[in-house]
Amino acid sequence: MMQFLETTLGRIILLIVVGAIWGVNAFNFSKLANQEESAAQNRGLEFITIELPAEDTYRYTVRNRDPFARGNSTVLQGPQSITEIERMPDIRLIGVMGTTTILQIDNGETVMKEAGEVVIGNVVLETVFEDSVHLTFNDKTITIKLNY
Repeated sequence: MMQFLETTLGRIILLIVVGAIWGVNAFNFSKLANQEESAAQNRGLEFITIELPAEDTYRYTVRNRDPFARGNSTVLQGPQSITEIERMPDIRLIGVMGTTTILQIDNGETVMKEAGEVVIGNVVLETVFEDSVHLTFNDKTITIKLNY
């Protein structure tokens, strides 16, 4: 095979094969260039805002499958409003300086707190680490990491 490739005919055939491979690759890459143009057109798409309802209620009926029980059914009612459920405020860890942390609260306010202090409402800063903090909210421990 090596002797054939050293002949003029072998070199011509090798040149044709290599040229064909390069042509196929160039054709495929030209298709990718057209995809970038369509991606640039998609950047101009309009975002829609989704609003959640103010109330979330449901009715659930539990029926007793005991054939000897008469009229034994219980109706459970869900929460009357989403606002009744207390939610954790949006808190971001901006920085840590020794035992002091810099936190940004969901209302845009930036505060500096140390371990044991109340951040906002019933959110308490429990522990400060080099790259994260532990917060306590409604008897639950939440870890917030520093975004590099």
